[in-house]
Amino acid sequence: MEYPVTTEIPFDDPRYNELLAAFYERSVAQLIEMAEAGCDVVVLCEGDPFFYGSFMHLYTRLLNRVPVSVVPGITGMSAAWTATDQPITWGDDILTVLMATLPEDALAERIAQTDALVVMKIGRNLAKLRRALVHAGREGEAWLIEYAAMSQQRVLPLADVGERAVLLDCADPWPREAAMSGWLKIVGLGPGSEAMITPR
Repeated sequence: MEYPVTTEIPFDDPRYNELLAAFYERSVAQLIEMAEAGCDVVVLCEGDPFFYGSFMHLYTRLLNRVPVSVVPGITGMSAAWTATDQPITWGDDILTVLMATLPEDALAERIAQTDALVVMKIGRNLAKLRRALVHAGREGEAWLIEYAAMSQQRVLPLADVGERAVLLDCADPWPREAAMSGWLKIVGLGPGSEAMITPR
């Protein structure tokens, strides 16, 4: 499966949903075809598949059509807060998870009301997020973690970041010499046969 590039299309643009919906429908058709042919199919996800994961879009389309088992994963935010070497919550603290794509006033209101906060999808929303944190009086408590748990991980207090752009939503964390294409081989543990290897 090769996800369409949508970083240049605003989230509320109808083309965004059209591109992704078409991709998911094609992908689901391929997955169902393989499953009905007797193949065991694995979809690997970063983080937890049910926590803001793209897999949810496949799952809802596959549900009741083929058997699906979901294995829980460790969310990226767990890796991010661990990178600060500080606990994210204590006792009865309230933990809030927000998308930086929310309107600035909504961000500021929720930031002011919580004990602990995780903000995702910062990307091009850094300046807006910073203003919301300042408005809520919390900028001095904020950290920016890039590429959590990866070799290029960076951990900085937000106050030290300056106004530089953060492009996590569109950057490739695994740079390649050239675009890759070709075979996906799903390899199981134990004896198998060529019949179990699909050109998809």
